[in-house]
Amino acid sequence: MPGSDQQRLLVLSNVWVEPTASAAGWRMERLLDSFLAHGYRIDYATTATPSALAIDLPAKGIATHHIRVNDDAFDAFLLECAPDVVLFDRFMVEEQFGWRVAEHLPKAVRVLDSEDLHGLRYAREAALNAGRPFQASDLHREIMFRELAAIHRCDLTLVISSFEMNLLKEQFNVAPNLLFYMPFQLSQSSIDEVERMPLFDARTDFVSIGNFKHAPNRDAVKALKEELWPRIRQALPEARLQVYGAYAGQHVMQWHDSKQGFLVNGHAPSAGQVLKKARVLLAPLRFGAGLKGKLVDAMRFGLPSITTSIGAEGIGEAATWPGAICDDWSAFADQAIQYYKNDSVWQDARDKMKPLLDDRFGNAELESASMQRIAEIKLDLAEHRNKNWVGGMLQLNSQKSYRYLSKWIMAKASR
Repeated sequence: MPGSDQQRLLVLSNVWVEPTASAAGWRMERLLDSFLAHGYRIDYATTATPSALAIDLPAKGIATHHIRVNDDAFDAFLLECAPDVVLFDRFMVEEQFGWRVAEHLPKAVRVLDSEDLHGLRYAREAALNAGRPFQASDLHREIMFRELAAIHRCDLTLVISSFEMNLLKEQFNVAPNLLFYMPFQLSQSSIDEVERMPLFDARTDFVSIGNFKHAPNRDAVKALKEELWPRIRQALPEARLQVYGAYAGQHVMQWHDSKQGFLVNGHAPSAGQVLKKARVLLAPLRFGAGLKGKLVDAMRFGLPSITTSIGAEGIGEAATWPGAICDDWSAFADQAIQYYKNDSVWQDARDKMKPLLDDRFGNAELESASMQRIAEIKLDLAEHRNKNWVGGMLQLNSQKSYRYLSKWIMAKASR
C-alpha cells in the first residue's frame, strides 16, 4: 500500500492514451511515466469510450475511471481521489471540469498540458481555407481566447513548442511563471540508436504517417495525392508511397491506388518498423501547431524528411534540417526525388539527426525540473495565485458561468 505521504496525481482527459496512434498519446505516456518515476500515485479519468489502441494503464499501476461531463457524481469522485495535482489534458477538458476542481479541491495544483495551441492551429486552417497567408490578426478568434483563459486559470501550463512558448509570452503577455517549456523527451540511448539504423541501400519507398483524426494530417495526405505524388511518380515511375495512420476512414482509404504506387495501409502498430524500412518521409503540412511527432520519429529511426516550415516549427531550421523544408510544391517534389535517388545527399541528412535530437530533445534534466516546478508551486500556492490577477478574475467568472450552465444542462436532461 502506498504511504500516506505519497503524492497523488489525477489526470482528466477526453481520450485514452494511444501512443501508437498519435504523438499526443506518446507524449502523455511519457508524462505519466515521469510522474510515476517521481513517486506519484496516479488516477486517469476520461470521458472516452474504450479504445482498442489504448495502452494498459493498470499494468503500470495507474487506476482508470470513466467520468461524465455535467454530472454531480464527479464532485464525489474528486473528493475520494483527493489529488495533490490535477492535470488537464488539453484546454477543453479544463473548461469542462476545471470549475469543479477549483471549487472542491482548492489546494490542488492545477496543471494544463496544452499538447499544441489549438487556437493557433485553427487560425492557420481558417487562413488556408480562405486562400491567403496566415497573419497575427487571425488569432483573434473565440477558440484562442478560450484557450488563453484556461491557461490563466491554471497554475502551470506545459508548452510543447518553443515557438508557442514565445508566442504566449510575447504576443499574449502570459506571465512566464505560468508556463513551462516541455517538448518531447528522448533518452540518450534512444538518440544514440540513430547511428545504428539501416542505411540508404537497405531502405525503399516513401512514407507518410499520421493520425487521420487530426485535420492537418488528412490535408497533408490530400496534398500528396493531388499535388505531389503525381510529380514524384513521373520522375520515379517505380517508386511507391506507403501511407499509414490510425482512424483512416473511407474518405482516406478511397485514395488507395496500387497502379500509381499510392498505398493507403491504415494503422501502423509499430511506427519504428515502418520508418526503419522507408527511404524518405514526406510531410507536406500546410497548417498545424505544436511539435510534429512524425518528424521527430523520422530522425529517431534514421529517416530523412521533406516537410514544410509548419512541419519543422519548434524542431529545427533549414540549415540543420535532416532533409529539406519547402513550402512550394514544385520544390518539395524536386527535393523528395533528390533525397530518394542520391545516396550522398541522403547521408548528409542522416548526419544531422543525432546533433539535432541531442540539442532539442535530449535534456535529461527537464522532466525532473518540471516535477520540481510543480512542487515549488504547491509549497507556495497562495502566493503563486495571488500574483495571477487575470487567472483569479477568470476563475471567479468561470466558476459562476460554467457552474450554472452545467446545472442548467443537468436540469434539462432530467426532465
